[in-house]
Amino acid sequence: MFGSICERYWLSSFGLALLVDPLVPLFVSMNKKHLEFISEYRTPYRQNLFVPHQFQYKLLQHVNMRDLHITMINCYLGKPTDIPDQRMITEPIWSTWAQFKQNINTEKILDYAEEIVKRNFPRSQICIDDNWTPHYVSLIVRSNLYITKTIV
Repeated sequence: MFGSICERYWLSSFGLALLVDPLVPLFVSMNKKHLEFISEYRTPYRQNLFVPHQFQYKLLQHVNMRDLHITMINCYLGKPTDIPDQRMITEPIWSTWAQFKQNINTEKILDYAEEIVKRNFPRSQICIDDNWTPHYVSLIVRSNLYITKTIV
């Protein structure tokens, strides 16, 4: 199965780095032997009629993976421009898996967040651990699961 992705950068132990252009409507599938790509306009991508559909990427090779990664950062990826909110590092990550496993929905997530607040537990983020996509590797949220970043 293929899913849409957030990150378009892969670094291989074979000394290869692959960076796919951010305008490419990209879907990826991974199995035990292969990394496969499909480029097509479908949800969540919208077709821009003024941009030609081309699968553009950069493939670099180096004998030293560290040097390769530094090259990718310096030439293509860039360094972080800010630091994350300190709570993301110092406070707990509340996972839905411990309580719900795959049996989650919007109401359960909101109730879980309210319970964390009600008990005055420290809070920074909730990890919706499983079954939030139609299938693994997809980054499309299931249509019956409404999620916003303002839950907690």
